[in-house]
Amino acid sequence: MHDIDQRLSLSPELRGANLALRPQTDADEPFLKELYTSARWPELASTGWPDGLKQAFLEQQRTLQTRHYVVHYEGLWRGIVVRSGEAIGRIYLWQNGNDLRIVDLSLLAAHRNRGIGTRLLHAIISEATSSNTHLSLHVEQGNPARFLYQRQGFNYEGTGAPPYLRMVYRSGCPQNGLLF
Repeated sequence: MHDIDQRLSLSPELRGANLALRPQTDADEPFLKELYTSARWPELASTGWPDGLKQAFLEQQRTLQTRHYVVHYEGLWRGIVVRSGEAIGRIYLWQNGNDLRIVDLSLLAAHRNRGIGTRLLHAIISEATSSNTHLSLHVEQGNPARFLYQRQGFNYEGTGAPPYLRMVYRSGCPQNGLLF
């Protein structure tokens, strides 16, 4: 996993879109806070909470998520998605034996629905396929990204801890190549 950023960044799917991956550093903390807030803010729209309370809640949730990843994903590779030199997302990958798991894939709102997630998935699928590694992820039941995963050949396999669903990629599943 130590050079996965280099291997994925060399993929035609990412190079063709001026995308690259790099390891996350402590200097990325302000960006990671912005990213987490942008991903979760819409969920809080119906709460009626003042913005300060929403910010405090999201910071607490981000802290808990980070702790969860540390406890449950020893050796987690934390990467930053970069486009034209600008940080636009994060991707966390974890390998356990012959299973490569996409633990987190998040993009800033302005970069969603532009084919970037699809390109990232294609690069990861290519890496997993070439190394004969199983590929899996967990997605929240209400997350619209689950449809993107299905279009790319991921299938539901059992359930994760609610509200998550486990999805796996099986080599040879059709990919329609649509970029959303």
